Amino acid sequence: MANVVINDTNLTNIANAIREKNGTTDTYKPSEMADAITNLSTGGGSDELDAFVTGTLTEYRNSELTDIREYAFRGGGFETLDLPNVNTANAYAFSTCGRLKNINLPNLTTLNGNYIFSGSGYYDSEYDANYNMIMFRKCDLTLPKVTRLSQYCFQAAAFRVVSLPLLETVGSYAFNNSYCAVVDLGPQFYYLMANAFNGAMRNKALVLRRTADAVQCAAASSI
Repeated sequence: MANVVINDTNLTNIANAIREKNGTTDTYKPSEMADAITNLSTGGGSDELDAFVTGTLTEYRNSELTDIREYAFRGGGFETLDLPNVNTANAYAFSTCGRLKNINLPNLTTLNGNYIFSGSGYYDSEYDANYNMIMFRKCDLTLPKVTRLSQYCFQAAAFRVVSLPLLETVGSYAFNNSYCAVVDLGPQFYYLMANAFNGAMRNKALVLRRTADAVQCAAASSI
């Protein structure tokens, strides 16, 4: 039988993860950690925790969350996310949530890191007589307080409408290979960074609420 060595750093990391989940400052002996992990709850009881871990949780509502960590909801089977008090989302926070039909983030202000909504948004599809795919998107996303999109933020995302009424800057490759049908940019928008819409679907609608000549574009960008 092979010997597995767990050092102090590993144990500290495990204890820190437990404390972050249960919101305490408790200390743990190694012999106590298994029970502490078993007793973890997300606030909805062990059934909700099990569903979250196994990917079968389809609806998640939490009015206490304010900061979404990296990869927090990545790849989840969520159809509804209601997070009314979140103000910060980090890299990959909501990426590849491919079943999203409803998402509520009215106070999201800061996007830290890349790929935050990449690959997210639910759609059905069919092919016409010429074998062109027709997409029927199911999810709208409004971010009323976001002023800057980070790089690759909506790469390969498939939202029906992305509404950004206070947006000022679109980061490089923000909509790279995007399938979003409508991108609505508010009257504050003024700067498009390089390749912001690189490879995005040609039949998308880009709504500008100021004239295109008032928008500054970096090299390799165009509207």
